[in-house]
Amino acid sequence: MLDYESTDLEYGCRCRVNNTTIYGTFYGYDKKGRALFLDEELGTLKRLPKKSIVRTYERLRWDILKLWNI
Repeated sequence: MLDYESTDLEYGCRCRVNNTTIYGTFYGYDKKGRALFLDEELGTLKRLPKKSIVRTYERLRWDILKLWNI
């Protein structure tokens, strides 16, 4: 099984703010080295310290499952 929290962040990967249930997408780093994080509920771009972002699982998309008739 893949340990998502130990893998490096890649552009566009799903992640969360450490020790919270705030999920979003990683969009790289700014000039000061902070992570750019798009909050998926609020739709806002946040600049957070690198260590506060943890990679997480990919969300299951129900529209794809409907195509497979599952």
